[in-house]
Amino acid sequence: MVNLMLDLFVNHIVEDYPAIDYIAIKTKKGEEISLNWEESEYSWNDDQSSKDVHAELRNVYFDAEEEGHTISDSVKRESLKGAEIEEIQIFIENFSGRKEDVGFWLQQMVFHFSDTDEYYHLPITHDYKLILE
Repeated sequence: MVNLMLDLFVNHIVEDYPAIDYIAIKTKKGEEISLNWEESEYSWNDDQSSKDVHAELRNVYFDAEEEGHTISDSVKRESLKGAEIEEIQIFIENFSGRKEDVGFWLQQMVFHFSDTDEYYHLPITHDYKLILE
């Protein structure tokens, strides 16, 4: 089983928890993979002008697994080495502000492989702004 932990910075006060709606990565071989998960949990620390959001996505699987293909954790681990983030979309229920006023920046993206108790930190190679849908 693979779990994923993300830490985000939000530059604007929002009333509801921001939730991750969609994640796509691109392997170093150029294959685009959509990540899906069975459970998620969010927490945040906030002050008057910003929020730090922590997301835990449990039992993460690749989109090919939805089509009945089994992918082992070791294959997933290899696919993630050298991968880059293609897109992350954020959703906020009952959001009534202007989307352009809210910015999300990815601080950390860590995969945990329970078969080996190993962690893999996906490198954040640039100031990555997330998309609010």
